[in-house]
Amino acid sequence: MVRPAAWPDGPVPGLRIIPVHATASGAVTLARMRRGMRIPRHKHRQRELTFVLDGVLVTGDGVEHQRGALIEMIEGTTHELRVGGSDDCIVVFASPPPDRTDAEPG
Repeated sequence: MVRPAAWPDGPVPGLRIIPVHATASGAVTLARMRRGMRIPRHKHRQRELTFVLDGVLVTGDGVEHQRGALIEMIEGTTHELRVGGSDDCIVVFASPPPDRTDAEPG
């Protein structure tokens, strides 16, 4: 098991990531999200899949996704995520590179 402190910091505070596989067209990333943290509203040019391994992940529409949930964001979807509950959340992200030009202010 990888100790949480050994996970590299991600692009937003409270997010730690372990890249699993990456190509020019996208990546698979294991992520540990600290309780209460959020990933600001952003957009992807292609489909994004998120699989919840542990904890609770809340999408921008307020839906809580628990262990075993698979969240699909279709091409062009703008979304945000936050960790719900009182524990950290561990997920697997499978996505193309984010379109940083489509980021929206938090």
